[in-house]
Amino acid sequence: MAWGKSPEEKEKERQQKQQEELNEFMDKYHLNDLDERDLSALRSIAVNLTYAKMVGYKSLTSPVKAPEEIIKIDTLNALFEQNWLIIRQLSRINKNIEELVKTLGEK
Repeated sequence: MAWGKSPEEKEKERQQKQQEELNEFMDKYHLNDLDERDLSALRSIAVNLTYAKMVGYKSLTSPVKAPEEIIKIDTLNALFEQNWLIIRQLSRINKNIEELVKTLGEK
């Protein structure tokens, strides 16, 4: 009789929790219509922010200051990735505008 969960079960639970957090993040910011490339970036952003939040809670009770630095790095990394997501979205908008102008110019 096993007393704990197998590594596979733990990994599955971790992935399920990450997916739930991603879904909450997407619902909160109305990001449900992103394509797969952007979802990948968004997933990474959400994971970094979640990890930074977890480390932040743990660092409140710890005398060690290193977790504060980890939070800063993870938050900055999330902002960096978020900027690329915004750039892709702006590029997509620009492309749509150019196609619209071209279409209207042909009429």
